Amino acid sequence: QFDVLMIVHQLSDSHEMERLVHRVKRELPTIFIIGVPTQPFGILKEKLGADPKQAAIFKSYMDACDVFLTVVKSTTDWYQQQTKTPVVYMLQPYPYHYAKQFFKIQTDKQKTILLAGVTQRPDIKKGQLLAKELQKSFPDYELVIPKVPEYEYDENNLKGSRYRLLPFEQWHEHLKTLAEVTLVINTDYTQTRGRVQTDCAAVGTPSLGADSDGQADLFPELTSTPITNIKTILEQGKRLLSDTAYYGKLVSDAREKLKKYDYEESAARIVALVKTYRHV
Repeated sequence: QFDVLMIVHQLSDSHEMERLVHRVKRELPTIFIIGVPTQPFGILKEKLGADPKQAAIFKSYMDACDVFLTVVKSTTDWYQQQTKTPVVYMLQPYPYHYAKQFFKIQTDKQKTILLAGVTQRPDIKKGQLLAKELQKSFPDYELVIPKVPEYEYDENNLKGSRYRLLPFEQWHEHLKTLAEVTLVINTDYTQTRGRVQTDCAAVGTPSLGADSDGQADLFPELTSTPITNIKTILEQGKRLLSDTAYYGKLVSDAREKLKKYDYEESAARIVALVKTYRHV
C-alpha cells in the first residue's frame, strides 16, 4: 500500500526500531525507508557515548535506512560520521497556517516573561538567573513558568523574584499563552529542533537563548550557547524590552521565515528527497 516509510528512532525503543527497519528491508525490499531521530541531539549523543551497545544498535538502524533526516542543521556532519547512509538536513514541519491565528503585536501583550524548559536540563537554571536579573531592570514584568507533568520544577534560583507557575496546557492553549507574553527565555542547550521557537515565531513573541535549530534560523540574533556569558544574554533581553522597533523587526523576520516550515512545503520537500535518493 505504501512505497515510502518513515521510521522514527526513540532511545527507549531503540532495539525494536532497529529490528523493524531490518525486517522491512528484508520482507519489503522495494519500500524506501526514511530514518529520523526524536531525541534532542545533546541527550542522544550523551547516551550513545556512554553506552557502546546502544551506539551499535543506533548505527545498525541508521545503516538500514535509505536516507536519514536530521532537523538540526548543526548535527548533520556528526550523524554522517556514524553511518554509510546519506544524511540530509530538513526543516521541521510546522502547522504555520493554524498557529498564525494566535499572533499578537507587542502592544497587545501582557507584561510577562515566560521561562520555558524543565529544570532537569541544567542550563534551564541559567535562564532562571537571567530572568531574575531582567526583572530587576523591568520590575513591572512578572515571570511565569509552565508546569510539565511528571517533572518537578526547581524554583530555588527564582527566590526573591516575582513569579508564578502555570498549570499544564494542551498545545493549542499554550499557543495562546505564548502569544500573550512579551518574551520567552529558553536556555536549553541540547540542540533540539526548536519547537518552542517555532511556536514563538508564529505568535509574535521573541525567544531568547537556546541553541536549537529553530532558534538559529528564526531568531539568530538571540541565539546563545553554554559558554555565552549571562551578561550578554541579559543585554539582549533589555534591548528587546526597551526597543520596540528592534522587537518588531525580529518578530516580523521570524514570522516570515516560519512560512516555509508549513506542512504543504514540508510535504513537497519530502517528495523531492525521495526522488533524489531512491536510486542512489
